[in-house]
Amino acid sequence: MEKFGRPLDEALAVLTQPAKGNLSPIVEAVGDVVSRPETRVREGDKSLVLVSDMLQNSGQFSVFGNNPATRDPERLKRLVTKVWQESGARDWKLQVHQVQGVYDPTRLEQASTLWQQALRGAGVAVVWERL
Repeated sequence: MEKFGRPLDEALAVLTQPAKGNLSPIVEAVGDVVSRPETRVREGDKSLVLVSDMLQNSGQFSVFGNNPATRDPERLKRLVTKVWQESGARDWKLQVHQVQGVYDPTRLEQASTLWQQALRGAGVAVVWERL
């Protein structure tokens, strides 16, 4: 408990605190993690756990702003599909723990709906939970 449980609880407490920044390239970060050589194991189950508000904000897709090109749900689906397939993550399981944070609950709900539709449309097995 002292060497594993307590440090894990402390790390999770920090991770669930909202933070602000200009960019939040969630899809791109996922692609980076699942395509790394050290995550390409041949045997066993592979899971990725995200603790995030899921408010994607990058040049590829954003839930912010009024630019219809970067807010198009189909664009998010294409981006997720591309990243998931090109990175070799087809057999990964995804768990998302959406932090509610400091943002408007309506925006968080919209992000949740967009992501879940995009992930399922891309054939990604996902378990979604709100923290």
